[in-house]
Amino acid sequence: MKRFRRWLLNGIAAFALLLSVCTIPIWIGTYSSPWYKNVEWARKGLNGGIIVEGAWLWHLESYRGGLDILPDASFYEWQISYWKVVLLWVLIAAISVLPRYRQFFVGKRAMTGLCRKCGYDLRATPDRCPECGTVPAKKEIVAT
Repeated sequence: MKRFRRWLLNGIAAFALLLSVCTIPIWIGTYSSPWYKNVEWARKGLNGGIIVEGAWLWHLESYRGGLDILPDASFYEWQISYWKVVLLWVLIAAISVLPRYRQFFVGKRAMTGLCRKCGYDLRATPDRCPECGTVPAKKEIVAT
C-alpha cells in the first residue's frame, strides 16, 4: 500500500509540474497573440439522447495573461490569470511531494544520532532525549 501511495503521489506531482510547464508558454503567448474560440457543448435530453438545437455555446478568450470563460446562456463571466493556474499546479506538486521529504529528513536525524522529534543531540544520553523525553528506537545488531 505504501508503494502504491508513493507511486500515486509522485505521479500527481509529475503531472502537476508538467501542466505548469505547459501553461507557461500559453501564458507568455497571450501577450503577443491573443486568441478566442467558441466551443459548443450539446445538452443531453431526458432519455439520454443529444439535443442539437439546444446546444450551449461557450466563448473562451485568452489575452494579456488571462483566460475569460463566458457561457452564452449565463450572466456570469469567469476570469482567471495564468499565473494563478501555474501557482496552483506548483502547489499541488509541492503538497504531494512534501511528505516524502519530511520522512527523508526525519530518517536522516536518526542516522546521525539526533532525536527524531526535536533534533537534540543524543550522543551523551542515548537512552532518552533530555529535551522532549522521547525514547529512541533501539538498533538491533544482526550477527553474521
